[in-house]
Amino acid sequence: MGDRIPIEIILHILSYLPKKEIIKLLTINHNWFNVVSKQIYNTIVLRDKKDLFNIRNLFTATAKQSLQHNHGFYSSYNYGALVRKLDLSRLDCCNLVTDPVLRDLTLDTQNLTSLNLYNCHQVTDTIFKMILVKAIHIKHLFLAGATQLTGNALISIRSKPPILQTLNIYLIPDFFHNMSSRKLGALKPVLGNLRTFKAGKLCTRHSEILCTSFEGLEELWLHGATDHQVRSILMQHHRNNTGCLKSLTLKYCKLDKVTFSYIPRSIRHLTYEHGPCSDYGWLHKHIQNLVTLRLTYSADFSLDEHLHQARALRVFAPPCISGICGLPHWSSSINRLILTIPMVSEDFDILMDAYCNQLVELQVVGSGLQKSFGRFMPCLKIFVWKVEYIPLTRFQTLPRLIPLLRVLAIGVNDERDDNIVNTLEGWKYLEVYHLKVKEPSGLEYDFGHDFQYWEKHDDVW
Repeated sequence: MGDRIPIEIILHILSYLPKKEIIKLLTINHNWFNVVSKQIYNTIVLRDKKDLFNIRNLFTATAKQSLQHNHGFYSSYNYGALVRKLDLSRLDCCNLVTDPVLRDLTLDTQNLTSLNLYNCHQVTDTIFKMILVKAIHIKHLFLAGATQLTGNALISIRSKPPILQTLNIYLIPDFFHNMSSRKLGALKPVLGNLRTFKAGKLCTRHSEILCTSFEGLEELWLHGATDHQVRSILMQHHRNNTGCLKSLTLKYCKLDKVTFSYIPRSIRHLTYEHGPCSDYGWLHKHIQNLVTLRLTYSADFSLDEHLHQARALRVFAPPCISGICGLPHWSSSINRLILTIPMVSEDFDILMDAYCNQLVELQVVGSGLQKSFGRFMPCLKIFVWKVEYIPLTRFQTLPRLIPLLRVLAIGVNDERDDNIVNTLEGWKYLEVYHLKVKEPSGLEYDFGHDFQYWEKHDDVW
């Protein structure tokens, strides 16, 4: 097999197969076992206690075998050495992940490039440092909610030149809090190649020193940061004039006009949510280059004066109703609409007439819009409709109208007490869903699959 087809090509082909089909190839022969193992153990995603128990036992057992030079019939190498991505964010109980458990999971993962410890709040710097010293190829760290970790551990990264590209420390307010100015200065080489930075409020006495480490950022995501912290990072980009920053997300950040003026023209994706803004004049110089615009803070003003330049806009979440009905005249390429404000059916119909054949994502809040959903939407993959319960008969027509749907959240009025699961089976590609159901008796209940994880995806990753 290896003499005729390069292993890299085989692995690329296997990446398109579901895992249950790949596993069948393990039993062909010794060579196929070795090749398929590389694909199966490249990415480890643990979902429950059983997954954690099995993988932990496998990695500890094969690590011992490698030390004893006793590899058995199939295992000619350590399985841990095959792992490139380790994801613990899907675990239903994060209390299971302690220092001893994480140590066993990473015994021989020197080739690790991506680690997600979302909400693993029992993990400490002790084991985290050990992982970083060993995993010299680490590029992506997703640490949101791992509240015992600190920036001191990052100094353990020894790769030269620096290769760390992603750092997510959301929900860890004290990550840099106790670090001296000298230690923060020592982080600059480690973060020198950082491309994505996500954080909540940065509690540090030396924010100016820290912000100088973010010169080459392409994506900045901040939740609850102060005006001074946001301005320091944006000013650093303004001074260097690198043009690297392409994506800026600010949530619950209260900014003044001066800080808005430092948003670089290089921005292509802009999100400003739940932060006050009385004047969107600063938006004028950015709108013609924006691909994504999300402004979910209510304000009484018209977007007309800005939207006529929004030629490149693909993703749009408006802060108000006024002016958005003129959107189709200016932006014909919209394929994602996030409407977090109640709309009247006439305005909604205008948008649907213009975009129903090209929308990939549609999120709607409001009632009285049922008649607008009788259209065929051939490209729609994400559909979230909050507040309203739609009749069961209309819900049963959705698989025919939205055949490619992958994510669904909706309320259903089950007036006939039918089996709603049968309707869900009508979608061939549905992966994530959340249904709120009202029975004839008035009883309400909900059920779903992976929707909460999908909603918090930006926080986790």
